[in-house]
Amino acid sequence: MRKTNRALYRSTLQQQAINAILQSFTREVAFLYLGEHLKLGDRGNSLLLDLIKTKELKEVKFADCLLKNDDLTQIRNLLWEKTDKLIFRDNTDVGVEGCVLIKHLVTQRPVKVFSMWDCDVGPSQLSCLIQGLIAMKGDVIEEVNLRGSHMSTECCILLKQLLSAKRIKKLDLGHCRITNDQLIYLADGLEAMTGTMEVLNLRGNLIMRSEVDTFKVATKFKVIEVSYRSNHRI
Repeated sequence: MRKTNRALYRSTLQQQAINAILQSFTREVAFLYLGEHLKLGDRGNSLLLDLIKTKELKEVKFADCLLKNDDLTQIRNLLWEKTDKLIFRDNTDVGVEGCVLIKHLVTQRPVKVFSMWDCDVGPSQLSCLIQGLIAMKGDVIEEVNLRGSHMSTECCILLKQLLSAKRIKKLDLGHCRITNDQLIYLADGLEAMTGTMEVLNLRGNLIMRSEVDTFKVATKFKVIEVSYRSNHRI
């Protein structure tokens, strides 16, 4: 009974948020607050992206996500195909539901440069983002920057799938807490990747020089330049 009530409560919150988005299309809106403890779902995320595209919003807040003017401007420019870059830096307010929105965004509008640099992205957020990149149209991504993210084994398995599906020319995985066991998945992905990777940043991870050397061999030297500095203390 409690589970049914919780599901009904979440459904009600979602519908209220969707109604607020729909009403905003006919109003002058700069700041949009949709409430906490909700998931917009596929329809809600699609409607919100349409609203961001058509309105000069200054701030959007929903669930655990806060998007400010600069974030909204670059999303709008991407939706209007004025740019092929999506760059977040030092933004720790994207949240899980914000990453779900970004996943919807990149599947609609492919990007050549994707960055979540030092956004303190957790494993569940990161998994969602990588899934979006896998589903994204196109075979080549110029640059992916996930520096400072919390890389779990599941995330590394998804990265393997991404590398197997697309060529990434530059990949920044600095300070992602990657271990040697997780490097194996990246090596498999790189070995399967079409073409070569120009630069891979592995600085600040939980790996040693000898493990990086073994990694290079396992990839059949698919990476032209590997940047490395260990976080191991000897």
